[in-house]
Amino acid sequence: MFLEQTSVFAVAPAVLRADRLDYLFQHPSLDPVHSALTSGIGKPLSQFTTQPEYGENSRSYPEGDCGFLNVQHLQSDGRIDFDPPGYLEECPSTGLLDAGDILIARTGSTLGKAALITEEYKGFAFGSFCLRFRVSDPGEADPGFVACFLNSKLGRIQSELLKTGSGKHNINAQQVGMLCIPRIDVATQCELRAGFDKLGDIAMKLHALGIAEILSARQTLFAALGLSEVSDERNLFFQTGNERSSRWFSRAVSELDDRLHFHWYHPESDQVDNFVKQCQTSTIGEILSVPIIRGVSPEYDELGDYVALKTADLRTGFIDYDNALRVTEEFFLAHTDCHVRKGDVVVAATGLKSMGKVEVYEGEDPALLSGELLGLRVSDAYDPYVLCEFLRSRIGQLQFNKRFSGSSGQIHIYDSDVSEFLVPAASGDWEMSHQMMTQLGEAVRDKRRQSLRFLAAAEFARSLAFARLEDKLFPLLGDGWGPLLSLLRESA
Repeated sequence: MFLEQTSVFAVAPAVLRADRLDYLFQHPSLDPVHSALTSGIGKPLSQFTTQPEYGENSRSYPEGDCGFLNVQHLQSDGRIDFDPPGYLEECPSTGLLDAGDILIARTGSTLGKAALITEEYKGFAFGSFCLRFRVSDPGEADPGFVACFLNSKLGRIQSELLKTGSGKHNINAQQVGMLCIPRIDVATQCELRAGFDKLGDIAMKLHALGIAEILSARQTLFAALGLSEVSDERNLFFQTGNERSSRWFSRAVSELDDRLHFHWYHPESDQVDNFVKQCQTSTIGEILSVPIIRGVSPEYDELGDYVALKTADLRTGFIDYDNALRVTEEFFLAHTDCHVRKGDVVVAATGLKSMGKVEVYEGEDPALLSGELLGLRVSDAYDPYVLCEFLRSRIGQLQFNKRFSGSSGQIHIYDSDVSEFLVPAASGDWEMSHQMMTQLGEAVRDKRRQSLRFLAAAEFARSLAFARLEDKLFPLLGDGWGPLLSLLRESA
């Protein structure tokens, strides 16, 4: 956000721009942005792209026949990250994405963020908070460069200026057409994009190393327990929803419980029984210091000061605090029983492909849980990182698969079922002494810290990609861009 500090200025009615009275659009400090948009030094998107189209005003589901992209899937480096995945039950008859399309977020905190559609996402639908356009003349612009430029400082400041509304800002199809790219030839655009992508690929590799360290932490946990982690790579039903073909197996009447649920008796669950035979266990309910914390349906407020966590914020190996939504102080304080604090374990409790995500909350200040999340606060005898990694393991995930309720995309797991999950015991005759728990927790945290170092390096590589792009781009721009470049340097 530019011009975060309050300032006072006066504008005579005769020199008001357009028919707008909003503060940012009329601010004299942003005159260089207006100049870039209107003086002809840049090439408006409307001159070489199709008319931006709005997406589907539909709710996404964890399973369905048609992939569905929305603003949370658009990454700052112009790529798509389809996590968490979303689907429509049926594909729309028109408006599906094609390779080479560009999606741009038109509202909210991600406004102006753009991504290039690759072959991987060809045939997907897209949400109504996005606009889709494509380069109509390949001789005028490279689609990958357009996406990179729109995500750069030069592109984002244009979106900041053109956006309208208070609280939740928007940019419409006409305003997207007003965004400008530099007047440089396509060959140079492709060269700039290639340099950007090279660093982007390094960032992706560093990110993969970070994820690998997380998996290594799980292996460390099971090795310390004297167990070999179940290495079955097949996805469970609640993770994919792909087990649609008929399967059958038999159970004796004497083995039946009070649950008439297919996955309750599924042979896969025998792996949990084998785990119980190998070591002493406790239920999650027995290792908690307070009852399981249940979330609430938040009333989000972009100007709110308190973090409200949702399932999408649980990433692989960390919680995405930066992009988490906010609530007001009034709402936050009215739901103190839904707060998590540092060291609590956060569990996603609803939805195919989302349920079963687990992370440790590390924020210094408390956060509010949304209704699809549960919070686990362990006693002093247990380490939250040990619990987190165990629940991520195959044995932990099998227990989600066994105990969930509901059908189709509306599956969920109750806190009463989570409290019955079996985990390694923390006391008793078994070898998991307090000292061992402490050492194991520290070993897992070491792996996690290494993971976060790799993930931070990946983010640095992405930032460096933009810095290099801008360093190479700025000398190619004409004198007319000079005031805008000076403004960006001042605000850096």
